Order: sequence, then C-alpha cells, then structure tokens
Amino acid sequence: MKKIIILLFILTNILFASIGQITALVGEIKISRDSKELLAKLGEELEKNDVINSSKGAKAQITLDDNTIITIGQNSTLNIFDYVFDESKPKDSKASFGFMKGSFKSITGKIGKINKDRFKLKTKSASIGIRGTTIIGNQRMIACTGLFL
Repeated sequence: MKKIIILLFILTNILFASIGQITALVGEIKISRDSKELLAKLGEELEKNDVINSSKGAKAQITLDDNTIITIGQNSTLNIFDYVFDESKPKDSKASFGFMKGSFKSITGKIGKINKDRFKLKTKSASIGIRGTTIIGNQRMIACTGLFL
C-alpha cells in the first residue's frame, strides 16, 4: 500500500510540476488554475496551463525553468498553453504561450536556443516563433530585437 501511495505522489508531482515562478510583482496579479483563482505572490510557482491576469497598474515578471523571462503589463492576460523543458532531452523541450490581451515582453531562454522551432508566442493577430531574441508587444504592435534565423 505504501508503494502505491508513493507512486501516486511521484506521478502527481510530475504531472503538476512547477515550470517557473513569479520573480517580480507590482499590484494585483491573479492566476487561474484548475477552475480556481489564486492571488499571486512573489515566488509563486507556476504550472503548465496556468492563466495569469494583471489588473490596472499591475505588472509581473515570470522566470521559467529554461531562463525564459516574460513580463506582462497592466490589464494583460498570459496563457501558458504548453511548456516542457528537459535539458537531458533537448528535442523534447517546447514552449507555447498566448497573450490574449494587454502588453508583454519576452526574452527567450534555453528552449529558444536548443529547440528554436518549438518556442511559440501567439496573440490575437499574430503567431511568432522567435529564436533567441527579445520580443515586446501588445495587441496592435510587436517589436523584436536581435537576429531572426
């Protein structure tokens, strides 16, 4: 019986493992997870499928396990559609984010370097795959610095 409980604990942690955390926070940020809404705090761990919402005057910086940094501005929504980072199997690593409203800045981490084609940013009007560069945008305009490969 103990073995079954330990196995279930390990599988639960693998399925719902942290993919990063909130590393800077100003104002009220809410995280929607599994039909629940959490008030975010500094150091809050994030999971795949989380939706992060910022209120008026709020902003947050998120640092993911591969050192991707995403900053969301006020009145913004970030969906973490998919995120897998495994340094031992770099070709399995991938990231997919949706910026449904508001503004953002993203600096790609290791996934943008080791598996360039599997790093995706989506907005209402664009879908972007960027390779190791900084991206700044909102729902009307997107600007990129660095080189496109």
